[in-house]
Amino acid sequence: MDTIVKEITPSTMFAASYEHFVAYELHCASAPNGETHDTPELAWGISGVLSPYMNSVVRTHLNPEDDIDSIIDTVIDHAKRRSTPMGWFLVPGSTPADMGPKLEAHGFKFDGDNPGMCVDLHALPESSPTSANLRIAEALDLATLEDWIKAWGDSYNSTPAKRQSRFDFRASQGLDTKSRYRSYVAYLDDQPVATSELFLGAGVAAIVWVGTAPSARGQGIGAAITLAPLLEARRLGYRIGALTASTSGYPVYQRLGFQEYCRFDGYFWEPADH
Repeated sequence: MDTIVKEITPSTMFAASYEHFVAYELHCASAPNGETHDTPELAWGISGVLSPYMNSVVRTHLNPEDDIDSIIDTVIDHAKRRSTPMGWFLVPGSTPADMGPKLEAHGFKFDGDNPGMCVDLHALPESSPTSANLRIAEALDLATLEDWIKAWGDSYNSTPAKRQSRFDFRASQGLDTKSRYRSYVAYLDDQPVATSELFLGAGVAAIVWVGTAPSARGQGIGAAITLAPLLEARRLGYRIGALTASTSGYPVYQRLGFQEYCRFDGYFWEPADH
């Protein structure tokens, strides 16, 4: 486990705002049947899950004189062999400066800039207003994980194939309270309606895969399912919480105390059979 980052400064928050994503991606790719490539120049991982966020290049420090076209083709070839989508995220300091257009020339599509946000866990509220009929549970068995998959799939409008690949991956990671990777599901009137995951990596507490089913939105559930794992991370001694925000989630995270520290550009590639 990485050394916990205790210092709260602009530089540590800036680093956490994207290093958590690097650590998360490489961890996912360390799963059974995953692939990783991790050098100072280029880091990418393929988990096999049918999501570009879990098969991604997350570090790009290439020189203009490198054969960048060949490097991009090599990454795509790995994704083609696995029939998985691929993401390529250009974080602050990525080089060369024209990497985005080069990716687009190889079939990657720009998917927007992603806000990297952080919060001092000691400044979090103790609770978030929501329905009295809401219950949040950690997925510590396969039955609860199935509920997590249902809520996640409904939130992201995922296909059966994507749900199954996500279930298989998460089950392979283990389900226990000592894991660095933990899944949470929110039940409204005993129906699974929202998800989040806590990943302890790069010395910070990262929140990933926050989602609320359309039928349950607008009730403060997104904030509640984000807050619960962060409070658990604080109990474990973590000081910094980090996440990558969607447009809809951004104001929710701001209300919890998160601030934006960087943005990074996402490019997605899809195999022809998807």
